Amino acid sequence: MVAFSTQSPTGSLRTSSFTTVHEAPVPPQTLSLLPDDVQARITLRDGGSSERCVYTYAGKSFSEDDFKQLFLAFTEPFNVPVSNAQITALYKHYSLLVETNKSINLTRITEPLAALILHYVDSLFVVHAHNTLCATGMIVRGTAGSEASSALQQISHGSLVSFIDLGTGAGFPGIPFALLTGKSGLLVDSVKKKIACVSSFIDALDLSSSVTTSSMRFEDLPSLGYKTPLIIARAVAPIRTLLEYAAPLLTRNGILLCSKSQQCEQELLDAKTAAKLCGFEFVSRETYELPLEFGYREIVVFQKCKPATIKLPRKVGMAVHKPL
Repeated sequence: MVAFSTQSPTGSLRTSSFTTVHEAPVPPQTLSLLPDDVQARITLRDGGSSERCVYTYAGKSFSEDDFKQLFLAFTEPFNVPVSNAQITALYKHYSLLVETNKSINLTRITEPLAALILHYVDSLFVVHAHNTLCATGMIVRGTAGSEASSALQQISHGSLVSFIDLGTGAGFPGIPFALLTGKSGLLVDSVKKKIACVSSFIDALDLSSSVTTSSMRFEDLPSLGYKTPLIIARAVAPIRTLLEYAAPLLTRNGILLCSKSQQCEQELLDAKTAAKLCGFEFVSRETYELPLEFGYREIVVFQKCKPATIKLPRKVGMAVHKPL
């Protein structure tokens, strides 16, 4: 394993020979960073049958100021630069999501604090992992301006995009990733209602010059000529299935970055077997702790180092029903 993470000034980091654990600040430390009036709106209730207590926000949705202060407090240990314009855009996406979710089921996570942590902080972990890969030279970091200027022409011809988000759902992590990195991207989800909503979010956020969407099945994307150095996927499918989807879309030395909420050893072993067939090498597995006891995320990284030894993509459905 390549453990490539750095320790933040306020968070802590544990590294073993197999995984890197990014520890979020314990709840009292995090909440004490906030003004008293914001702290007063964060309450702790009994988790019932669950093993943990549950933090909730006193309100049906966040005010812009509370969203910004909580997001910055929760993500500060991870040293991802976030400008005021970027966090304003993240809040606008949140507001659009809350309003749209009233009529179209985009997400089952509706409690404000849970949505902030499980969608937006979670997406920032993907950005953090990407930035660390850039720092090691595994991903070339382009400038936002140079990418955006040519992105529309590239995307319209199904050519090179800076990243592809497979299974974007309500736009996670693709929209926060695009906002925080300035990269051009393609957000893909086979549910047409969801992708129509995501397209409207992209327009409202003024991202349409660099980010687009598709409702095509993953297996059909290579037929349009799409290529990318980076694929991100969050809670979509087993890693071995994602490796099969990613192989024909990635450029040489391209990166597949998978965010998983529940990781078992068998899934990783299966993935390593599939990786050999698909031309990948295992790079790293990192564990991020979500704030306020909301659990963990594991980010698993593979790099495409050589051509696949089998013909890809296979027919639609085979990656799921007859996995490698």
